[in-house]
Amino acid sequence: MNPVISTFFRNYGLLPDFDAFREAQSQLMLPDVHVESRDHRGWQVLDGVDAYVESVREWSRSYDNSDDRGFEQVLDNGTDVEVKVTGTIVFREPIAGVSRIADSNHDWREHFVLRDGRIASARIDMGIEKLA
Repeated sequence: MNPVISTFFRNYGLLPDFDAFREAQSQLMLPDVHVESRDHRGWQVLDGVDAYVESVREWSRSYDNSDDRGFEQVLDNGTDVEVKVTGTIVFREPIAGVSRIADSNHDWREHFVLRDGRIASARIDMGIEKLA
């Protein structure tokens, strides 16, 4: 996997220490990083590392980690990197009566644009809009 993106995902292991997480991710992201993110609630647009970290903090209130999370790089042309996130999505509170979504029922993709070896933008789509 692309080394910047591999480190980006590995940094999630720093959570719930959001200060350490922010510091680590800020080394990989441009200060004015542009992030678009979608889950069952729709799209949100974030600009800057602090806004991104706050969205991860909010995300962690709704979702829990699963033991089967995996990452499959499907594109890396030096500038654009796309990763398919695999595994079970776990909701802290059921949504429409659902508390877990198996890998076969979502299409979670994260697309990154790199500039000068850092993340300039990211588009994160959990592929679970049908729960809305």
